[in-house]
Amino acid sequence: MKFFITNLKLFFWILCVTSEGNAVSKTKKGLVLLFCSEDTHRDRIHKKIWQKSFEDHKEDFEIYYVHRKWDLTAIYAIEEDSLFLKRPKEALWQTSWGWIESLHILQNRLEAFDYVIQADIRSFLVMPKLKNILEKYDDPTLYLGNVLHYENGRCNGDFVDHSFCLLGKQSAKFLANSPSFVEALGTNKYLDEEILVGAILRKKGITPVHIPSFPLNRFIRPYKIRDRVESATFVFPVDLKQTTKSYYHKEQILLEELFEIFT
Repeated sequence: MKFFITNLKLFFWILCVTSEGNAVSKTKKGLVLLFCSEDTHRDRIHKKIWQKSFEDHKEDFEIYYVHRKWDLTAIYAIEEDSLFLKRPKEALWQTSWGWIESLHILQNRLEAFDYVIQADIRSFLVMPKLKNILEKYDDPTLYLGNVLHYENGRCNGDFVDHSFCLLGKQSAKFLANSPSFVEALGTNKYLDEEILVGAILRKKGITPVHIPSFPLNRFIRPYKIRDRVESATFVFPVDLKQTTKSYYHKEQILLEELFEIFT
């Protein structure tokens, strides 16, 4: 009888461990939405660095490159790791990054992820620090990034800028279930979507958590500035203002050096 009870306990222990292991393997850590312009040489340079950064973390993230297309007949299309969005009428595409729209499209998949990352493809992320952040903040209502303040009209308040935004599962669901970007704009016709996102989450009682970024908008070698970078910083928006081919090459140098120094 004692032998039977001992083996029964062992059976239940193995069952629990196996069940926990299966539960973990079914859950991906983060859904990543990277917002790109049209398929330009410049964005292809940035895409290569993102792919390199995520190479050793494929099991932790699922990535979609989000593009807007003029000639898209459907509202959206998904092809492999690309999500194509139809451009809105008039000039609204200039103020809409597609944050809300992408979450509307993918809302049935949000349950499979703990976090959603929305970022400009021209931002470089320090992957080890990002992984630390994901472990540190176990908060379904997380709204984290470089926090700015807007003071003009009904949407006054803090918001996270478009270079990088980390959303907990519940925060992402709030946005996925919110009105569309055009509907939510109301009379604020040309309000940037990042400000609108802050206003929507603020109504849910969610305030942003600030993590500083380090913008690189002029050519300076990263090894010269690494001692000036705050320890909490893991986002480097890389956007040299000149648009010549030589500056695209310089952006590539910046990205490769950032990868070498910080990963």
